[in-house]
Amino acid sequence: MLREYPGPFGLKMVDLYESLVHEKEGCPILPDVVPPSTEAFSEMEWGDDADSSWSESKIVEVCRYLRGGKSLMLPDEFRYLIPNRL
Repeated sequence: MLREYPGPFGLKMVDLYESLVHEKEGCPILPDVVPPSTEAFSEMEWGDDADSSWSESKIVEVCRYLRGGKSLMLPDEFRYLIPNRL
């Protein structure tokens, strides 16, 4: 479902873009050491459990979509981390 926003809202977002990007207002503070993505995926619980820490990102749905792609080229280090069936 597409959403339609009023024109003035869009223009305000364009005006705010540079300050949002440079000031990073509202962005979470990253830890000093960010673990590699392979570590994050290895700790992930796969399933539709609403209590999963990944539920907000809908990562399972994204992986299902990607797995359905005919020309998916999954890096070898991720191949064993993402189940064949979700």
